Amino acid sequence: EGKQKKNSLIVLAIAFSLLAIPITAMQTQFLAIFKGFGMEAATAVALGALIGPSQVVARVTELSFAKKITPLFTAISSTFLMFLGLIALILSGYNYLVALLFVLLYGAGQGLSDIVRGTLPLYLFGNDGYGKTIGKLNLFRLIVTSMVPFGFAFVLENFGVKIATIGLISVTLIAVLLLLSIKNSVKGVKIEA
Repeated sequence: EGKQKKNSLIVLAIAFSLLAIPITAMQTQFLAIFKGFGMEAATAVALGALIGPSQVVARVTELSFAKKITPLFTAISSTFLMFLGLIALILSGYNYLVALLFVLLYGAGQGLSDIVRGTLPLYLFGNDGYGKTIGKLNLFRLIVTSMVPFGFAFVLENFGVKIATIGLISVTLIAVLLLLSIKNSVKGVKIEA
């Protein structure tokens, strides 16, 4: 069981680090991404302003069901929402409704991911050594976060917005699969709440 917890911690650290990539990329390059998909700056700003409200709606919705679902379910759902949002983004082109769908899905997923970073480690590993566990998880995530603005700008500049977005879709899908692997590995194992 100790080895399984260690493996789950490593997989979770990778998943959280991968999720930091699209979140940081959107925070630093939102206008450039939308411009690359044919949106005017004013439209991009208006759509970007809806990310915050969609985060709040997702968090309130999650609170309503918190007693019926696990943090692992929330983690998988939030990551999958971000994945679907990024799929909508790459399909948006000049279609404002599809771009709006991206903002709503992605914003909801990102809003839930902030909660998950605190609740999922507690759910999986218990409160014994919780601070140390969070520290380990955040170390790798913060290293990745520090590299994303330059790395993503480089990809955007040299390979274009579609390739850059496909990269974001790919890392988000890998994060979904990693979280699903954690779900499968903890089946039948008593998890501390």
